[in-house]
Amino acid sequence: MAHPIRVHRCLTGSASAVICVQIEALDSDLVVIGKYGKSGLEDPLLGSVMKQVMQYADCDVLVVVQDWPSRLSRKIGAV
Repeated sequence: MAHPIRVHRCLTGSASAVICVQIEALDSDLVVIGKYGKSGLEDPLLGSVMKQVMQYADCDVLVVVQDWPSRLSRKIGAV
């Protein structure tokens, strides 16, 4: 049985900055963050939220990549 997700608060601001502040405030040991495959279209000057969190977080960051279904569907479509 799945556990319900509890939302502690709704925050505004730069996503990576807000995430990093919360990591510190909650004294987190691990952050799990998703990377949606955008084919490298992230702004090279700003970087992606994932990259900024990985750079500034004071704990381990586990990145879950979610672009494999699109690659699989392209391969199936090419058959």
